[in-house]
Amino acid sequence: MNKHYDHWLECEGDFEIVGIEQEEDFCWVLTSDSIFYVEGGGMAKDTGTINGIEVEDIRFKDGYYAHKIHGSVSGIAHMKVDVDQRIEKVQIHSASHLICGYINKKYHARTIAFFTHEDSSGCEMEFEEFNEDIMHEIEKTCNQYVLSDLPIQIVYPTLEEARQHAPEEKLEHDELRAAVIGDIDYNMCGCIHVPSLRYLQSIKLLSYEKTTRGYKIYFICGEQLLRTLGKQQTILEQCAKDLGTPQNDIYLGITRLRQEIKDLKAIETEWKNKVVAQKIKEFAAKEEVCLSECIEDLDVKTFQMLCSTLVREHEKAVFFVCHDADRCHVMIARHASLPFKANELFKEIAVKFSLRGGGNPAVAQGGGSYQPEILEELAKLADSMNHII
Repeated sequence: MNKHYDHWLECEGDFEIVGIEQEEDFCWVLTSDSIFYVEGGGMAKDTGTINGIEVEDIRFKDGYYAHKIHGSVSGIAHMKVDVDQRIEKVQIHSASHLICGYINKKYHARTIAFFTHEDSSGCEMEFEEFNEDIMHEIEKTCNQYVLSDLPIQIVYPTLEEARQHAPEEKLEHDELRAAVIGDIDYNMCGCIHVPSLRYLQSIKLLSYEKTTRGYKIYFICGEQLLRTLGKQQTILEQCAKDLGTPQNDIYLGITRLRQEIKDLKAIETEWKNKVVAQKIKEFAAKEEVCLSECIEDLDVKTFQMLCSTLVREHEKAVFFVCHDADRCHVMIARHASLPFKANELFKEIAVKFSLRGGGNPAVAQGGGSYQPEILEELAKLADSMNHII
């Protein structure tokens, strides 16, 4: 058991190097002791440096601590742990003990798992039912414990002492170590903890979600809370600035913006319909029955409406391509009175130009990369159909 882990801010020290294991362009620096935390127990490994060189990984193997670095060291390893990373992850872990311990005690809900994300952390608890009232009660009580500054004691109990608090499956170790928070939590744990609850600063329960095993409860605390709040504040300030509204009125600003977008879309749809109606009128006036055209001023959805409306209302067939940047959408469609099979003709174009799609005898369509030769092929097909019809 690493006794350095009993002191959460022991983040710098000198240790004798007992060996170097070289592997390709990196090496493992071996020491019999270390202040670096090895990942485990739900807590991430420490980050930091040895003699100024970044430690990329740390493992415990064959009785030694192995630190992975890209570089060369010898003699004494001056270890320096990233203090900010240490503080944040230890706060989160100790807060998990407090929250889970209180839930275990008050609601008799077993801890299933706990987890850490970039901007929030959480625990999965074996609740049958959970709601906002329970979540707020847990948050309020846990913050009262933080204000009371209960100590978190690290103890090394005997097997008999540990059996009074923990199940046998958690006692299968040569040396037993427990984290104790008053009468709230007694948990066998080898992780690093804050010395007392005031170092958690504050806890905010964010949300919860139902799982197949219970409920996941998301929370944030300490430095993670401040960091995330800072990021969110910056985002809110920018949103308020862009919306031209005070922060407290951002939702009203978003509601107003949504209505403006809705109104603009209605105007856009009206003009699209006018454009489509005008194009249909122009195409319907042409002498040819089978028409070929490259459309570049319509989106695919409006293009499809143009084609389908034209062949439904007029005895025409379209061999059209909609061109948008480096993509295209091809549509071959006909009036019900015309005899050819649109899907068979589309297949010829699709194979030749690697288009994806399909259809039926009345209408076939698909898309792919735009090639100018597609319109030439469509024009040839339209001409051949005009001669047949």
